[in-house]
Formats: sequence, C-alpha cells, structure tokens
Amino acid sequence: MYRQETIQLHKIARAPGFRMVLTPHAEKRTKERDIARFELERILKAAPVVMIETDPDGTERWELLGAARMVIALKSSSNRSRQT
Repeated sequence: MYRQETIQLHKIARAPGFRMVLTPHAEKRTKERDIARFELERILKAAPVVMIETDPDGTERWELLGAARMVIALKSSSNRSRQT
C-alpha cells in the first residue's frame, strides 16, 4: 500500500481551503452511478491509495479503495518524489 501518498492525499483533502473540481467525465460517471459529491469527498479524506500508474506524459493516476472505484489524476507539474 502507498502509505505516504495516502497521508499526503488525506492532508490535502482535509485542508480548509480544499476544493474538489470534477472533470466532465467524472461528472458524467457520478451521475450515472448516482454517487453524491459528499461521498466522493469522504473517500478522498479517508480511503487509502491502493495503486499508482504513471502515464508517458508524467500524469499520475492514483486509485483509491472505497465504495466506488475512484481514480484521481495528478499532472506532472504537481508530482513529488516518492520513497518506495
């Protein structure tokens, strides 16, 4: 499991100024699956990161374990070095 990434994500998601912005694709999927925004926020704040994939362009996709499969994409400009 990705312990440091999970801690980092929870810290960001729990920050007072945190704002979640969904892509059009994510908006469509949440409507199709009848998933409320507060449920997504709860997953971001509590669920562990279970997988990280890196695209050729440097974008990271973090998969979270939760009631719904959730993948968040982080652009390469925000990538941080990780200890593995």
